[in-house]
Amino acid sequence: MVHSDWREDSPVSYGPAIKRRDLVIKELDIVALTRDLPEQKLATGDTGTVVMTHEGGKGYTVEFMTFSGDTIGVVTLRSSDIRQLDPREIPNARKVA
Repeated sequence: MVHSDWREDSPVSYGPAIKRRDLVIKELDIVALTRDLPEQKLATGDTGTVVMTHEGGKGYTVEFMTFSGDTIGVVTLRSSDIRQLDPREIPNARKVA
């Protein structure tokens, strides 16, 4: 089902009505990259788990893994390098060279 009336500032579609901008990224959250990191073999949209927050959310250390549990990299990033996942997104898979 396509929801053409969804907006970035609309409430999340399940659970309590929380606006996305009110959510805080915290340790153990799954996040997505907002830019390619070729030196780490990571691409925009790849997902990882926050393992540490820095300076109140100015930066994060994120672990990126394969589905088999192999770590691709543990990278410290600026807050602008990652974003929260939206409940309406669909996972995607790609092979890492």
